[in-house]
Amino acid sequence: MIDSSALDGNTAVGRSGRVAQLARVAGNLTDRSPCNVRMAMDRAWSRLLALDVQDALAAVCAVEPCLRDLDEATATCLRAEIGTFRAVGFALRDDCIAALPLALSCIHGVAAPAVTLLATTLCRLAYWKLGDFERFHALRREQRPTPEKRHTSLVAFDRGVEAAVELQQLRFGLAGRLAQDASALVPRQGVRAFPISPLPIAVLAQVLYEQGALSEVDALARDRLPLVTVRASPETAVRVYPLLARIAAHRRQVGLALFLLGEGAALGEARGWGRLTAACLQQRVELLVRGRRIEEARTCLERMRPLLDAANRSHYAGAAIHRYFELARSRIELAFEPSQEIVARMRRLHREAAASGDPYLAVQVAICLAEALGALDEEVAAHETLSRSLELGASVGLYQCFVDGGPVIGRLLALAVERERRCLQPYVGSLLNSWRSAHESAGALKIPKLSGPLSARECAILGLVRRGYSNKRIALELRIAPETVKSHAKHIFLKLGARTRVDAVSRAASLGLL
Repeated sequence: MIDSSALDGNTAVGRSGRVAQLARVAGNLTDRSPCNVRMAMDRAWSRLLALDVQDALAAVCAVEPCLRDLDEATATCLRAEIGTFRAVGFALRDDCIAALPLALSCIHGVAAPAVTLLATTLCRLAYWKLGDFERFHALRREQRPTPEKRHTSLVAFDRGVEAAVELQQLRFGLAGRLAQDASALVPRQGVRAFPISPLPIAVLAQVLYEQGALSEVDALARDRLPLVTVRASPETAVRVYPLLARIAAHRRQVGLALFLLGEGAALGEARGWGRLTAACLQQRVELLVRGRRIEEARTCLERMRPLLDAANRSHYAGAAIHRYFELARSRIELAFEPSQEIVARMRRLHREAAASGDPYLAVQVAICLAEALGALDEEVAAHETLSRSLELGASVGLYQCFVDGGPVIGRLLALAVERERRCLQPYVGSLLNSWRSAHESAGALKIPKLSGPLSARECAILGLVRRGYSNKRIALELRIAPETVKSHAKHIFLKLGARTRVDAVSRAASLGLL
């Protein structure tokens, strides 16, 4: 959990940096009129929308002393807005539990309607993460103000949270409907959109993916999800990056999948979103193991250990990091030497998922448990475990998480076609056909290999290519001739076996060169 002083800027930056930040903002507040204070708050919100959380909070600190010079009604309204502002700061650092007390103090105040709606939604987000669904739904039933049309992104996020809860409870039909309605409110060009608003788009993509509608997810990914990767909050990003990587893997674009996961992990490290970094590293381990590159998978697992050591397991983000680590470790061990220890680990994770009120997660872990049992040739226990998930999956329309299973799941599905009740056989048969189509025809995933080592200069050029620099700009940056850049680029393409700049970057990322 983040200390509140960090959000005030007292520990995150040095004293000199803090003074410089306040001076930069306060320079425009010599005139403490209501109009000027309002403009300062708007500038602070703009910084928060750009995810410059520390600068935004410093700006708010500069505004607070000005409240003494305002009339009581205006000052009271602004105090509630500042409290909500700080709550959003916590949420954008993936700590909505810390945001809860601040948001609760604002929802019954005299803040503007949009601020009250935002505070209420942050409370609901925190109650969801705490597993307190009674309070979550109670806030939904309360009368809440209707914000202006320009604040529809707040409404979209609120409905997106509802859709995410329904998805978690395996109510896919309702989750998809809510997410679809909410995503229609999210602007396609989201420069000014609140960064949490794309959540319903991510939830809709998840619903479609889990229902096996991959072509629809592909269309959504091409259309709107790239915006999400740029303007994502932690709750959105932790869903989008692994999902996009799985889609790329299904297209046999493993280099692109690993590139996306690398981008997601880097974003998580840059913004302090350990949950996102762990999710991307866990998915990367899955791909590397399927590509039979166990040593690289182990190296990837080691990158997760610092996150695990720093995680608070009683906090939702810490619990997620622990789960990602255990799943990644088990995946590597299953490929190398299956053991009863892995089974015990999966049983524990399954109990934790069921106790947390997350049946969607419980099904995913149960599939991993069935795979671990099957790897130990405990066919009866493996079949019983998978059978319970298949019955639930058939009743709610769950599909893709079974298709994504490894070779053991394919074998268990083949057995289930013969052993399951007649009413389940068409469902299981469809899963098996899809599994075979996704796995058997292509065999192990082919991950790009490097035909020769890249020089330091070639790595530098490749890094600038990744940032979208043209050859001319690269030449200016490195102070070399454009012809030299072209020559280096040709060698890079040959070594990576790439045809385009995008392909070169994705292949380099998959090899850990970026």
